[in-house]
Amino acid sequence: MKTIQEMVELLKTHGIAKDIDFHFQITAGHYLRDNFCFEPVSMEESHKYDKLCEVSKRVFKSQTSYICLPDISLEDFAINLKNRLYDIFLNHKILVYISLHKSDDGRQLAEKLDRLIILSMILHEIGHWEDFKKCDCMLYVMMEERNKYYSPANENIRDLQKIEAFLTTEEVKIAHFAHIYHNYMEGIEKTANEYAVSTLKKIYPMISSAI
Repeated sequence: MKTIQEMVELLKTHGIAKDIDFHFQITAGHYLRDNFCFEPVSMEESHKYDKLCEVSKRVFKSQTSYICLPDISLEDFAINLKNRLYDIFLNHKILVYISLHKSDDGRQLAEKLDRLIILSMILHEIGHWEDFKKCDCMLYVMMEERNKYYSPANENIRDLQKIEAFLTTEEVKIAHFAHIYHNYMEGIEKTANEYAVSTLKKIYPMISSAI
């Protein structure tokens, strides 16, 4: 397995994300936040939504939701992620440790860590898609949730980066990661993370040899 697209195909073989429309974008080797996201509506349908009256917006159901991912190798993506967006990298490192620290020995987990972090990121976006399905693809509901979402999570994750080197035992690291995770993520971001954690725990025994 060498690319993000192949990782998505691995998930589909285990019954995950079969019904999701994935758009793989060529990124010229550079990862940006907009290359890795759940979009509840296409640009064209979004323009139609914007022209509706308030009453019609409240009952509008999207038919064009998708997940956008970069068309890039796993190795290049991991390097780019660490260099450009360490806060995202560290957030998903937290999720991987919460999910799997009891499932694998430390050496094996370390060897797979970059790929597991990318897998967690994909599952996080699938979690947004699952939430969107639960609200019957009502775009107004999703937009309201996005607008009211606020969390100091990123700031606290950056603080964690500064002290990470001083946490000497795996148990202390896990405890501190769990504290950040449970106390600073809110709203739709927290539910997407919870989906990533629960799904990673469930499927890891089935896919660990392929990661």
